[in-house]
Amino acid sequence: DWPQYRGPNLDGSTQEKIQTKWPASGPKALWQVPTPDGFSSFTVSGGMAYTIVLRDVEVCVALDANTGKEVWAANLGGVKLNDGGQSGAPGNNGGDGPRSTPTVDGGRVYTLSAKLVLSCFDAKTGKSVWTKDIITEHAGRNISWQNAASPLIDGNLVFVAGGGAGQSLIAFNKQTGQVAWKAHDEKMTHSTPVAATIHGLRQIIFFTQSGLVSVAPANGAL
Repeated sequence: DWPQYRGPNLDGSTQEKIQTKWPASGPKALWQVPTPDGFSSFTVSGGMAYTIVLRDVEVCVALDANTGKEVWAANLGGVKLNDGGQSGAPGNNGGDGPRSTPTVDGGRVYTLSAKLVLSCFDAKTGKSVWTKDIITEHAGRNISWQNAASPLIDGNLVFVAGGGAGQSLIAFNKQTGQVAWKAHDEKMTHSTPVAATIHGLRQIIFFTQSGLVSVAPANGAL
């Protein structure tokens, strides 16, 4: 499984053996499906692959990892960007579309949309479990090209940035969506937070506009 952005260790590494010799034509393609626009990566868990694509709106799609068949798709809302991100805009080399990657944990899929809507879906069916709008519920402050960070799960909590003063960093109960804590006055970046144990101390590290901010997972204390 590769359940979160940059994998199970949050650093792009794997303990699995990776093939180093390839045929000249490259590895055999088992299946191909279009993933229109955007920069979302893939997460894989339980034989399913998840990503976010653009179909007029942001859509989280679940594919059978063995066949590429679409199992379900969930609407995450609009993604129109306001300062050069639209397709065809002058100087826009990247195109419009999603920039965040789904997170998979405990039979659920978590997404953070371009407009800072945090959603939880059933991993098998795509049925909505809960949704939280950081902009409207927590005085959210998005950045000009919209959110690119992915939700981080550590233990029983899901961590995101993007809230307003006094609640810029937020931890939600991953089961219920209830706020576990909210704290600090930091402005977000495109960076996904990372969980790490450093010198025996478990911590959640956010890369904000002021720099690195490390907090205690349980209560958000600096």
